[in-house]
Amino acid sequence: MSSRSLVVVLIGVAVVSTPMSAQLCAGRPSFARHPYHAFSHTVFGHAGRTLAGGLTFGEGGVFGEIGLGTTRFDDWDASSLSFAGAAGSQFSIGDDDLVHVCPGVSVDFGFGPNDLDVFGGGDRFGFRERDVAVGAALGVVVYRSRQVQIIPTASLNLVSANARMKNQRTGAVTSVSDEFGLYGLGVGVLVKHAFALRPTISVPFGIRGATAVFAFTLSVGLGQRSR
Repeated sequence: MSSRSLVVVLIGVAVVSTPMSAQLCAGRPSFARHPYHAFSHTVFGHAGRTLAGGLTFGEGGVFGEIGLGTTRFDDWDASSLSFAGAAGSQFSIGDDDLVHVCPGVSVDFGFGPNDLDVFGGGDRFGFRERDVAVGAALGVVVYRSRQVQIIPTASLNLVSANARMKNQRTGAVTSVSDEFGLYGLGVGVLVKHAFALRPTISVPFGIRGATAVFAFTLSVGLGQRSR
C-alpha cells in the first residue's frame, strides 16, 4: 500500500465516524421538547469500526454538537482518537411539520494511530488528520402516532480532508489533502419523542480507496422544556 492510499483510507473512515445533523432531520428527538440530546454512534467499515458519543444542544432552530470517538483498525491492531464539533440549523417545509431540512458544518480532528510499521521497512509512523464537512440533511416524517414516529433521512455533504503521516525516526512529514462528496441514507425510529434509533449507510464519492460504511446511532432526549 502506498503512503497516499493509506492516508486516504484513514480519511475515509474518519469523515463518516461522527454524525453531523440533529433533531428530526436525522431522525432524532426534537429540541422543542428536550434541549439536550446524548448520543452513541457505532460505525462498521472495511477498515475498522468506530465507537463515538457526545452531546447535542439546540435552541430556537439552531443546534451545536460535540463528540468524542475512537476507531479500531483491525488490520494494524491499532486505534485512533477523534474530537468533533458541529453546528447548524433546522427549518420545516410546509404547514404540516412533516418535512425538515438542516444545513450544517462539522469539523473532525483525528489523532493516531501511532507507532505503526505499515510499510514493513522498520520505520514507524504516526498520523494526524482534519476533516471539514459542509452540507445538509433532510428528514420526512412518514408515520406519526402518539408514541412512535418513523423518519427516513438523507444527507449530502462536501468534505475537505487533510491527513499527515510523520516518520517517527526521520521526522519527515507526508501530507495528503482531498475534496470529495458524501451522501447518506437512513431511517430514524423515534419513541415517545425522547428515544431514537437510526441505522444509516454513508457512501463517499469522488475519492479513491474509500468505501461505504454502516452505522447505528442511539439518541436520548435530556431535560424538559416548560410548555
